Amino acid sequence: MHLLHWHRVFDDCEDLDEIHARWHTAAQEHHLNPAYETPEYQDAILSFIATSPLPAPLKLATLLSCVSGFDLDLRLALGVLDDVDDENAVEWPAVLAGAAALLGPCPVFAVRDPVLANFARGRLASLRDGLRWSCESHEQWRAAFWHAYLELAFRWADANALDLALAHGANLEAAMPQSLEILAAGIHSAAMEAPYYTEGRRNADYLALIDRLRESGLDLRQESAAALPAAARAGNTSMLEQLVARGAELAIAGRQALAAAASAAAHDAVEWLIANGVNGAGDLDAALTEAAATLDETMVDVLLDAGADIHAADEQALCIAFTARPFELYNGETEFIHQRADMVILLARRGANLAHPRLAASLKLADHGQELLSEILDRPDLDASHRHALAAAGACAFGTTTHDAF
Repeated sequence: MHLLHWHRVFDDCEDLDEIHARWHTAAQEHHLNPAYETPEYQDAILSFIATSPLPAPLKLATLLSCVSGFDLDLRLALGVLDDVDDENAVEWPAVLAGAAALLGPCPVFAVRDPVLANFARGRLASLRDGLRWSCESHEQWRAAFWHAYLELAFRWADANALDLALAHGANLEAAMPQSLEILAAGIHSAAMEAPYYTEGRRNADYLALIDRLRESGLDLRQESAAALPAAARAGNTSMLEQLVARGAELAIAGRQALAAAASAAAHDAVEWLIANGVNGAGDLDAALTEAAATLDETMVDVLLDAGADIHAADEQALCIAFTARPFELYNGETEFIHQRADMVILLARRGANLAHPRLAASLKLADHGQELLSEILDRPDLDASHRHALAAAGACAFGTTTHDAF
């Protein structure tokens, strides 16, 4: 079953007791793991709120009794589901009546277990009280819900969800450029890492929603500026090709796209952009700095071979190499001592100026800078002139080094 339809297993339920007994088992069967802040879990709950055919009071009771506030901001549910008038209300339970009487009518929840009913109503009273003290309205949270659901539509390339969000007043302009960036990343989006999240989807599905945005007035310049770097960063070369073929302009955002691809070590996207004309000196130089920060030697070689100036921006690539710690790109690394040393030596071999005055400052700023310097100086393949320059920079940065003899 499509993940956004996971809640259809509750369609035949008539009360909260039955749903509550089945909720967590059904969630686990669809890999929905609360407490991990996964987009799948939150999207699944948003879909339940927006599209389940169950009555609104029963959906609200379900969320109040089954979903933690740590996993979803339940005020979103209040904005859409907490719409009770006096004709559809009952008396608050005695245990809550004193505190809840001023917080609006008590909804009729289809539930047999009085403990479960009071738990759900107690949470409802607490949430309403929070709105009162923060001077927030249900209308504000209704708008927030449909904005969140609009973003879900883009993540899932779901045209029906887009229509539903727009029908309830979601603002497309307010969702830009983040939603356009999600669409451009397409099936390579970082939010779509689980196979069951993207199964059956194609870049064409995301492009179809970009077409919808164009129909709504999306400017080509805005599209190029947001979409091309996003597709490049995600390494979605196919999407880059299709965006450009459909009119997005590399002249507007090619440099930003190349730098974005380099920052994410997206090799195919870097090579595609260079081959398609994003190869001016400024383009390559900006990307070189980003590549050095990834500590990806192959990427740096590609850019230098394409014509990047190793001395660009006052030896910026070299300075970045000393301080880089790209945790987001690698798992299990700590200080990147060996990788930073490798990058410094590579740049030195390619002509970087190790006698540059900024070098000492970069060493001083680097985490574990003295350990890093010792690692580099201990390398047997380090050229003697480079060794002297680095030892001098170390003496300037730290007052002394263990390699003063050099």
